[in-house]
Amino acid sequence: MRRLILFFGLFFCFHTVVISQCSVNSFIEDNYTQYAKFLALREIQGDPTDPDFDNPIVPISRITPYLEKLSAIYENPNAVPIIDLIFGDYSINVNPEYIFRTPYNRMLLAIETSAPWLDDFISTGISGNAAMDDLVATYGFYVDENYVVGSNTHLELRTDMDAFNINALEDEFLTVDHVLIAFPDVSIHDRFNYDGIPLTINNENVEASDITVVNNSYTFCLFAGDCPAGCLYAECWTVEVSEDCATVILLNITESNIGQLAVFPNPAQDIIHIHGVTSEIKNILIYSVAGLLMHTVPLNSEKINISNLQSGIYFLEIITAEGNKQIQKFIKH
Repeated sequence: MRRLILFFGLFFCFHTVVISQCSVNSFIEDNYTQYAKFLALREIQGDPTDPDFDNPIVPISRITPYLEKLSAIYENPNAVPIIDLIFGDYSINVNPEYIFRTPYNRMLLAIETSAPWLDDFISTGISGNAAMDDLVATYGFYVDENYVVGSNTHLELRTDMDAFNINALEDEFLTVDHVLIAFPDVSIHDRFNYDGIPLTINNENVEASDITVVNNSYTFCLFAGDCPAGCLYAECWTVEVSEDCATVILLNITESNIGQLAVFPNPAQDIIHIHGVTSEIKNILIYSVAGLLMHTVPLNSEKINISNLQSGIYFLEIITAEGNKQIQKFIKH
């Protein structure tokens, strides 16, 4: 009987290993942990009902699934050349400022200039105000910039924590005496995150990159063309990863002028239109920034009613009859 129990125990362990193929590759762990944190932050910050919405610390359990899926793609089981370039020469990573704003280390404060603790705080980093000093000590904040606007002083606080849910601290800063505004922010300098080999799109230098996730579809994009004003051009590749990480499929290769495929008006209140799709549309899916499917449009339609959606940021996934996918962001007022 003991041998029988041992046999079934070994069988169960072996069976578990076989069906669980997700693991974290050492290269991804060393080079993409910061970006996996950004992806987890997007998911958390995009959903007010998320259990970690008010948690300043991003739990490792929210980060690991992104590392696992990125590892599955990186290992490139089908030896697709572009996937090697994505992680190699192109070094595409997550952009916390462009497309989807993801505050992670910067809080802007407007404080009454008459606050009795303000001068000490600017000069020494210690205010003498218990609530402010506790926030500063707990999360490693320091004053990076300060300037006076009218009767208020604006402070830019930063922390060297690599990625945490700074949005969760907004209300805590507002409880500090004489603090009028607390605004989690991200610098436009974070937009220019491309550090791969020199590349051009439509003869314009690539300056930014990003990874966006909808369910198990990972889209890797390069951006070029006047990126300080918003980037005119993009080149993107979408990779589908199975839930168990066993299957990795390159879905499409898209090089386009963003203006050719447009969603307008954007922002919108009730109706959005799609312009520039040259193939037959099979269906259209609308996802929240947390990756939740909100609406399906199963018709070949270029006019979509969004009146039932709550105000916020959404992703529109357009699937053509050929199976190609393109993703556009829009804002619902």
